[in-house]
Amino acid sequence: MFSLGKITLLLLSTIGGIIFSYMLQFPLFIGFLPGFWGLVYFSLKSGIKGSVLLVAIRRGILRTGNVLWILVFVGLLIPAWMASGTIPAMIKLGLTLLNPQYFLVSSFLIAAAISLLLGSSTAALSTIGVALIGVGAVLNVPLPLVAGALVSGAFVGDRTSPLSSAHQLVASCTRVSLADHLKNLLPTTYGALVICHGLFLTLV
Repeated sequence: MFSLGKITLLLLSTIGGIIFSYMLQFPLFIGFLPGFWGLVYFSLKSGIKGSVLLVAIRRGILRTGNVLWILVFVGLLIPAWMASGTIPAMIKLGLTLLNPQYFLVSSFLIAAAISLLLGSSTAALSTIGVALIGVGAVLNVPLPLVAGALVSGAFVGDRTSPLSSAHQLVASCTRVSLADHLKNLLPTTYGALVICHGLFLTLV
């Protein structure tokens, strides 16, 4: 068991590495390396054998392999939608169907539905989110409110969808079935949906 000081150092080195990678536009996995190598160092210093550590790392990778596949397919989906003209088509459809009076609540519900289907807030915001921002600009809806509605809706699926990498990762790491994990998430999910729906319905 690591001391509080070591845990704090690992967290700070990981967060600092991510910020450093983002600012210098390096791949984000590089940002995780300081925390990872720090964890390896502290584990070896505490008496854990290298062979045992390698076996644990391998088991962790295999247990979360489905998360990696989800991330790969989401990464392929976003540029495919952009290249195929799906985003402009969504903007045109949105201008035809969406009522400006209910645009915010509609954006929230659409982003929530897409993120539930895709299992990723990033994918939802990078696809339908881009389209709805464009529609909001044309309809003169305040863009900060549109962004708030989209982000709120996108995190519904990111947190709750069985296809979400975060959902899969938490269930895998805690060794809880996806069904049980989803059952525990539903009460707070329903509450957040009702509150956000009411809020964006009243905002114009």
